[in-house]
Amino acid sequence: MTRIPTTLITISVWLLLSALPAQALLTPALAASAPPAAAAPAAPKPAPPAVVKVDINSASEQALMKALEIDAADAKLIIKKRRYESAQDLVTRKVLSFKKFKAIKDRVTVGAAPA
Repeated sequence: MTRIPTTLITISVWLLLSALPAQALLTPALAASAPPAAAAPAAPKPAPPAVVKVDINSASEQALMKALEIDAADAKLIIKKRRYESAQDLVTRKVLSFKKFKAIKDRVTVGAAPA
């Protein structure tokens, strides 16, 4: 019969015990009295903010700036070139760059143009 060196047995036992969870090392009496780890309930995800749409044919400069998060110069240009038939007119009439339009397109609506 082959003898296994004691250092190999010691290392094997150490590896086995280090892989076990801490509660498995407790005696059955202590494990039964230990309180179970309570899992924290998952926090519900907040609802996404409602998209506020602004009518580019009738909104004031302040309303455009706030709802679309654009600067005063862009808001003034939107007002100056009014009578839009579609939101895409902001790009085709060179009021906004496509990059800026892409960022705000979900928040733009086009109502009846003011007379």
